[in-house]
Amino acid sequence: MIRYLTAEESANLSPLKSGKRTWLYAAIAPLEVGQSLVFPITDWRGKTTPYLSIRNAAKKLGYTLEYGRHPNGKEYLIKRQK
Repeated sequence: MIRYLTAEESANLSPLKSGKRTWLYAAIAPLEVGQSLVFPITDWRGKTTPYLSIRNAAKKLGYTLEYGRHPNGKEYLIKRQK
C-alpha cells in the first residue's frame, strides 16, 4: 500500500543508497562509544546471521563493535567499544 508522508514526517528520513548502506549499517553509524543497539531476530531476513554485515560496517566506519545474541535469546545486541 502506498502512503504519503507529510513534510514533518519525512524531515528525519533519508533513503538508503545502493552498496553497503543497509538499514543495519544506517543504524550502526550514529552509535557513540558505549552505546548499544538491540533489534529483534525477526527483523533480520537474511539467509544467515547479520554478523557479516556488522563486521563490514565496523570496518568501513572504523568502529570496534561487540556483537551477538542478546541474553534474552530473542534479539541481537551490538555495542560500540571504541
